[in-house]
Amino acid sequence: MKPIFQLLALAVAAGAFAAGAAAQDFPTRIMRLIVPYTPGGPTDIHARVVAQKLTEAWGQPVVVENRPGAAGMIGTELAAQAPADGYTLCTAGVTFSTAQLLNPKMHFSPTRDLTPVALLGAVPNILVVHPSLPVRSVKALIAFARARPKDLLYPTGGVGGVQSLAGAYFEHLTATRMVAVQYKGSLPGITALVAGEMSVGFTDLITTLPHTEAGKLRLLAVTSLKRSPITPQTPTVAESGVPGFNVTAWFGLVTRTGTPPAIIDKLNREILRILQQPETRTRIMRMGSEPGTLSPAEFGKFVSAETRKWARVVEAAGFRNVKR
Repeated sequence: MKPIFQLLALAVAAGAFAAGAAAQDFPTRIMRLIVPYTPGGPTDIHARVVAQKLTEAWGQPVVVENRPGAAGMIGTELAAQAPADGYTLCTAGVTFSTAQLLNPKMHFSPTRDLTPVALLGAVPNILVVHPSLPVRSVKALIAFARARPKDLLYPTGGVGGVQSLAGAYFEHLTATRMVAVQYKGSLPGITALVAGEMSVGFTDLITTLPHTEAGKLRLLAVTSLKRSPITPQTPTVAESGVPGFNVTAWFGLVTRTGTPPAIIDKLNREILRILQQPETRTRIMRMGSEPGTLSPAEFGKFVSAETRKWARVVEAAGFRNVKR
C-alpha cells in the first residue's frame, strides 16, 4: 500500500507544481471581463478602470463586454459557464448576493458557480426626486407617499438590484407604497428620472450628482449610514427619519469556481496593486468609492456577510420569490 500513497503524493505535488507554473505564466492570451449592466454606470466604470490597467500591466488585452439584463444575471450566467481558467472575469455586486434569495429556482448559483477575486470599491446611493414633486426632505417624501400610495414611481436596474432593494426596504421601514419600474441598467433609469417619467430614485451618487447640481433632480439624502465625503452637506436617510436604513453598492470581480487558487491570488495581487496606484485611487475616490484592499478569502467572507444581511432585508420587506 505504501507505494500507492507515495504515487498519490507525487501526483498531488505534480499537480500543484503545474498549477503554480500556469499561474506564473498567466495570462498568455486575451482576457474577457463581463459587466452584466449597461455601459456608463458605476459598475462599468470600476471595471473599465481596472481592465485598462491590467492590459497595460500584463500586455494582454482585457476586453470589457457589457451583457445587461435580469438584474445582472444574464451576464453573470455567461461567466458561470466559462472555463475555470481565470480568463473570464465578471463584475459582482449586491445582486450577486441576492439573486437566489429572490429566485430560489434559478438553474445556476452565482455564489456557488463563481468565486470571489477582488473587491474594487463601495459607494452609497442617493435618494433623489424630480423637481416637480413638492417635497424637499425625506420626511416630506414619506408624508407624500402615505397620502398618495402607489402614485410615486422609481426606476430600478432590475428586480434584486441595489435600487430595487433600496426602494423595497424604504417602503418597509416607512410603511409606504411606491411603484418600481424596471430598466436595463441604472443609466436609463436616471434618464427617465430627469425626463420626469419617474418621481423618485435610489440612484448611484456620481452618475446622478451632475443632474442634482444642475437642478434637474433634487437631492434628499445618501443611503449609507455615514455621510459621503463627496457631498458632506447631504444628510443620510437614517438621520432623516428612517433609523437603520443602510444601503451601499459594492463592486467586485469574480471568476468561475474551480479556477486554480494560484491564478486567483495572482489576479487579486495585481488588482490590489492597481487600486492603490495614485491615479487609479484618485479616479475611484472621485466616484465616492473607497478602493478595495481585501484578499480573495476576505472578499469571500464579505460576500457571505452581504448575503446574510440582504436575506434579512428580503425577509423583512416580503420581497421574495420574484419572477423575472
